[in-house]
Amino acid sequence: MPCLRWRGPLVRLFAAALLAVFTGATTPWSDTDVNGSGGVPVAQAQGGMDVAILTPGFTELPLSVQPGEQFVVTASTASGARCAGTLQFRDHTAIELEALAAPNGTCSWTVTAPPTVRPSTGIVRIDISRNGQAWALVGTLWVSVVGERR
Repeated sequence: MPCLRWRGPLVRLFAAALLAVFTGATTPWSDTDVNGSGGVPVAQAQGGMDVAILTPGFTELPLSVQPGEQFVVTASTASGARCAGTLQFRDHTAIELEALAAPNGTCSWTVTAPPTVRPSTGIVRIDISRNGQAWALVGTLWVSVVGERR
């Protein structure tokens, strides 16, 4: 008699179906079970999705900076959004990028790299919100040795 080998997704699908039959669970996509009493709760939106805030980007972020150098960080986003963020360099406290409005779809800050920062990476995080929805934009820059450019 040949040996039947069950592998991969087929086994998981069969096991999930068998478990559902024996436990009486509902399918996760059932919209009749919104309170989680018998299966997986169904997510429901509170309103329309604001897709315009899902496509932010950096329009100005240097590839590298030197200790003590002043530079600009600019993000493009949806018109009317609010932006706030942080810039974190190794072994330094985070630099707060103050909250501001983006009436024309851009948020911009002038920042100075700490004069004592060692060669490493800096991480920029900008939190963008509009109409009760939020998105995060993250970027990196390199802190060069004084006199070196990348």
